[in-house]
Amino acid sequence: MIVCELSCRVQVDERKLLNQLSHAIWYSRGAIIEILGNRHSKLLLDMIDKLLADSNVEVRMKLLEALAKLDREQVKEHILRMTKDPHPRICREAKRLFSTI
Repeated sequence: MIVCELSCRVQVDERKLLNQLSHAIWYSRGAIIEILGNRHSKLLLDMIDKLLADSNVEVRMKLLEALAKLDREQVKEHILRMTKDPHPRICREAKRLFSTI
């Protein structure tokens, strides 16, 4: 519910949300990533290396879903990196997504 609300708001400080990622627990990180993805925020790319290395599978899955909403040319290298993710679900979805680019 909060994800939908913040995703649709006209004025949201996306930088503040991004800055919360390093302090948040896994489900909050996933929600922040989902919000930024729904808003098509390129700010996600500012922390892409850290997010790609997140220890939580659900956070990385939300990242992949968010990247799918951004400009394909800007994110294809990151999606390609995710095709080598150790978790089979992430790897499979990243391969599927990469094949559509």
